[in-house]
Amino acid sequence: MITKKDVKDIVLEATDTILDGVLNMFDEHNKENVKDFTDVKNKIDSLSVKVDDLDDTIDGIKADISTTPTRREFNQLKSKINKFAFA
Repeated sequence: MITKKDVKDIVLEATDTILDGVLNMFDEHNKENVKDFTDVKNKIDSLSVKVDDLDDTIDGIKADISTTPTRREFNQLKSKINKFAFA
């Protein structure tokens, strides 16, 4: 004959088994999440470096095609003009 204690032991054992299985599923899921987030972080870091390189390239291209003279070029031209204007 099955007693209350036997039923309680069976239920507790079944509960422990189920909880262990759920815990294992969560642990495995957490490992996958850590790996996925690490991959995403690495990709973001790589993209960040590429964007910085693009910014530098764009700045260089802007400087190459800019028609605005540098301060030095401006001052040289200004001194040449002043020589003729005040001579």
